[in-house]
Amino acid sequence: MLWTIYPIIWLLANTWLNWINQGTETMFYTLLDLTSKVGFGFLSLNSLHNLEQAGIAPPTQEYSSNV
Repeated sequence: MLWTIYPIIWLLANTWLNWINQGTETMFYTLLDLTSKVGFGFLSLNSLHNLEQAGIAPPTQEYSSNV
C-alpha cells in the first residue's frame, strides 16, 4: 500500500509540480523506505510465526560459529 505514495511524491517534487523542495522529497522517500521495509519485515515474521503455529513451517537450521 505504501508503494503507491512514491509516484505521488515524485509528482509533487521538482520533476513536475514543484510543490515540495528537494530536501522534503528526500525526507519523504527516506521515511517511505523505512516504513515499507520494516513493515514488510514484520509481515514476513508474522507469516512465519503463523506457519510455525500451524505446524507447516519449513525446518529452521541453527548455525554454529565454528570458524
